[in-house]
Amino acid sequence: MEELLGYFISDHKPDIYAASFSRRGDLLSQWRGYAPNGGLSFGIELDRLKSIDDDRFYHVEECIYDDVKSHLKSKIKARELVQVILDKATYLKTGQIPDHSEGVEISNNKMARLRELDSEIAKNIFKLYALSASIKDNSFSEEQEVRIISHLLGEREVCFRATDKLLIPYTSFGIEDIEIKKIYVSPGIDFELNYNSIVKYFMINGRPVPDICPSSSSYRG
Repeated sequence: MEELLGYFISDHKPDIYAASFSRRGDLLSQWRGYAPNGGLSFGIELDRLKSIDDDRFYHVEECIYDDVKSHLKSKIKARELVQVILDKATYLKTGQIPDHSEGVEISNNKMARLRELDSEIAKNIFKLYALSASIKDNSFSEEQEVRIISHLLGEREVCFRATDKLLIPYTSFGIEDIEIKKIYVSPGIDFELNYNSIVKYFMINGRPVPDICPSSSSYRG
């Protein structure tokens, strides 16, 4: 497996990116961390978010937090992926083409099928990376995080943004057609003024007005 990973890493150079979402739309630690001066929390349907999942570029993974039960779950999933990778690699190494492969049509052309196997191995190695990118320390479990995990194989442009301490690479993807179902207005700012502006924005842009709520949290404790 180490030999196989070394080959694919050097050949395909996977580059892993993650976009983070939370099942908790109104969480004080998130307001403090990401909107200390005020902001909005946008709610979308998880199933709609998962619809962008595809084997080639994206996986939507619910984060696994490092407790005993989750650790066992992630180990089982990792072993299953490793077994799939090794099975396909055996066919690739020996040149023996399996009679059938789940979800993939068998090509009459042997070389074409071997190329398909190579691609399938790369996809499953990415799934293994995506699994590792979804594991977090248990101290973050209140966030109930869901991540879109992406890899780059040279097909998409990498952009950069600067923070006070770091130059951060990122890649963009479109979820513009996903309907916003709910908006929380952060604590510490005027709810009524924000409510009126948000409603006007959605109406002018011809989009359904979501449910708009004030945060139930308070910075004052």
